[in-house]
Amino acid sequence: MAKVALIQDVLVEYMGFMSISAVLKEAGHTVEMFFDDQGNPDAFQKELNNFNPDIVGFSILSPSVPWALSLANRIKKESNAITVFGNIHAMTASEEIIQNPGTDIVCLGEGEYPMRELAACIDEGVSFNHIKGFWVKSGKEIIKNENRELLTLLERVQSG
Repeated sequence: MAKVALIQDVLVEYMGFMSISAVLKEAGHTVEMFFDDQGNPDAFQKELNNFNPDIVGFSILSPSVPWALSLANRIKKESNAITVFGNIHAMTASEEIIQNPGTDIVCLGEGEYPMRELAACIDEGVSFNHIKGFWVKSGKEIIKNENRELLTLLERVQSG
């Protein structure tokens, strides 16, 4: 099963990360939260490398963008992990984020089901270029998949 590291630089509870973590764990994946206080980048990178994630997720607001892009570049140099960026800045500045060399995927909406699908694709060793809700970098090409329905709408339809 896929190993997923969710990384943040602000010590607050991100509801999105908690929800994504729950969905991934329910599907049998291993999820760990990492907090980078930026005090010792080498120690943080060593801790992350010891976990050896398949996927590294960033939830970014505008003040965190320089930190997240820099860290993603380092992660890509030191591992084969797939980097995924979500939250409001990733959605409003998707072109900027996807152009970063350390970025593999930008999530343009709620990440629970796209992340679960990504983890399943990694487990199966198949392409994840088709996942709705994701822009995926594939070589020099950027695949801009269509958005997903909102979870609240989907849940209403399923329960109604």
